[in-house]
Amino acid sequence: MHDARPRKAGQVYIALGAVLCAVSTVLLWSAAAAANIAASQRMPAELVGPHAIRPTPLEVRSERLTFDCHQHQGEPDCDFVALYQIANPTDTVQGVTAAFYGVGVRQVEATLDGRSVLKPLRPHQRTALDMLVVQAESAIAPLSGVAPTDRRGVEVDRVGMDFEVAPGASGQLRVSGKIKPGRFFRPPGLIKPAPSARHALLGTQKPSVVHYDVDYLLSPLKTWAAVGPIEIEVRHPADWSMRGGVMEVGQWRQRPQNADWSVRTEKNQRIHRLNTHVDAGARLYLHFGRFASAFYHGGPLLGAGFELGGGDGVMVRGGWEVAAPSWVLYELSLQSNLDDTATGAFVLKAAAPQVYVIPSMALGAGAVGRRRTGQLQPGGRLHFDVHHTFGALVLLWDFYPGARDGSDLLLMGQLSF
Repeated sequence: MHDARPRKAGQVYIALGAVLCAVSTVLLWSAAAAANIAASQRMPAELVGPHAIRPTPLEVRSERLTFDCHQHQGEPDCDFVALYQIANPTDTVQGVTAAFYGVGVRQVEATLDGRSVLKPLRPHQRTALDMLVVQAESAIAPLSGVAPTDRRGVEVDRVGMDFEVAPGASGQLRVSGKIKPGRFFRPPGLIKPAPSARHALLGTQKPSVVHYDVDYLLSPLKTWAAVGPIEIEVRHPADWSMRGGVMEVGQWRQRPQNADWSVRTEKNQRIHRLNTHVDAGARLYLHFGRFASAFYHGGPLLGAGFELGGGDGVMVRGGWEVAAPSWVLYELSLQSNLDDTATGAFVLKAAAPQVYVIPSMALGAGAVGRRRTGQLQPGGRLHFDVHHTFGALVLLWDFYPGARDGSDLLLMGQLSF
């Protein structure tokens, strides 16, 4: 009769080798990931208030700026209306040639007392206005030959307008259109949700909240003789968040302070109001947060290990897991000794996020069904794992009430993709 001890010892060494490979993968990937943390990138949509081709004696007695934002095809979209109460304090007719600049804007209309004032700019007017915007804002890069570009190299749209105001007269200049807020990319940094950390290759890589920005440049109003109070109203779905305020143009990389908005909720909409003035700062910013889908599609997992105390020797397992929300994982798996035993399981796990070098840990329970030597045995499972990026150590305790061998205790190394 052959001694089975050498064979079992070899199986144990194989299992330990798999565990060491998993641990090595964790350490190597952690070092590489730590060296490649990306910086935040702010990519706002932009509006530049009407910029006159030359200083004008006309006055802007007041401005009311409204953004009505909603979700369209899974992304935020806003209708904007800017109302300027303008007046001519002189005793002569005053004409104005101006342009309204924007990034991410479309369907722009401009009227004075209901009459359209849109007019294509002549080449020399366009060039002159482009240069004024470049100089005044410092956020607009040198001209690309066709249109100016912003600091990201994105082409800036401009809409020309031309109108006259009689001596002593006043009127309402209305500019309206649509604007698609720009995405604010915030890297996951040191904290990653459990499903994203565990399935770095195939899993959902997304933040729990998606951020978007809109900027409105106030400084072009200084080309008018005087500017009165500015009232701002922002409407958005009640399940979004919003903060905003005024900052200087060069501070776009910094985290600006939130202004003192008045807020109320009305018919599933949140309405923010703010009163400011042109000297408060060069740029009004609006920062929206929208909750992303709670579902994470996760990915596959493969493992190998052994039953503590001998038993079935080397075991291999494969499976798939998803999450919703990020801290609740659902795992469906199958494990076998590739001989006479196979076990299927469904496990519900509560998982902590991965915090830099601190791994994600999960504790769970579920149902199992084991088929051994032709007999099907139902039971339960307790699950514990320690996981960092691709690699994990998994401890499983399967118990079978009424079965002769009662329970299995397994230690496994695991890779997730």
